[in-house]
Amino acid sequence: MPYVNGKTVSPDEAIAQGLCPETGIDLKTVNVRQHADRLWPHIDPQNANHAEAARRKQLLIAYAEQHPSI
Repeated sequence: MPYVNGKTVSPDEAIAQGLCPETGIDLKTVNVRQHADRLWPHIDPQNANHAEAARRKQLLIAYAEQHPSI
């Protein structure tokens, strides 16, 4: 859970605020796709142990697609 403004928030709450669902960093300050690849370089979405990490990485990819100027 990312830590935002002194409290933990869910990954979904973070991405809704334009923040990374893992680190809470403002996504306007980073290359979103590169940030996702650095956080989860070897995530296999088919591996059940990677399900939550794959979901968070997909949140970032979807965010980047919806905000192409970032």
